[in-house]
Amino acid sequence: MGRFLAGLVILAALAGAGWHFRQDIEAWLRAFTASGPPLASIAEIVAAPQRFDGREVTVTGTVSSTSEVSFAGGAPSRNYTLREGRAEIVVASGRALPPRGQTLQVTGKVSRPPGAGLAPRLAETRREAAR
Repeated sequence: MGRFLAGLVILAALAGAGWHFRQDIEAWLRAFTASGPPLASIAEIVAAPQRFDGREVTVTGTVSSTSEVSFAGGAPSRNYTLREGRAEIVVASGRALPPRGQTLQVTGKVSRPPGAGLAPRLAETRREAAR
C-alpha cells in the first residue's frame, strides 16, 4: 500500500509539473502569435466594418484593379482593389501600384468612410507577395 501511495504522489507531482510547463508554452505561443496584426478575411471586414474600424489587420487577396489619380500640385492618390473570393476591399497605398493578378498579403488600418453604404478601406502599411 505504501508503494501505491508513493506512486500516486509521484504521478501527481509530474502531472503538476507538466501543467506548469504547459502554461508556460501556451503563454509563449500567445505572445508569439500576438506580435503582429490579426489575420482577417476581406469578407469579414466587408460584412462587419464597424468591428474592424480603426484596427490594423492583415488580409490576403488578388489584385483585381488599380487606380492612380494625380491632383494639381499634390501627390498622386494610388489605390488598388484586393479580391478574396467574392469580397473586395480598396487599399490606399503610398507606394507603386502592384500588377493586376498578383496575390498579396497586405497589412493596414481599416477605416469606414462617413456615410451609409460606403465600403471600408484599408490604408496599407506593409505589402508582400502571399505565400
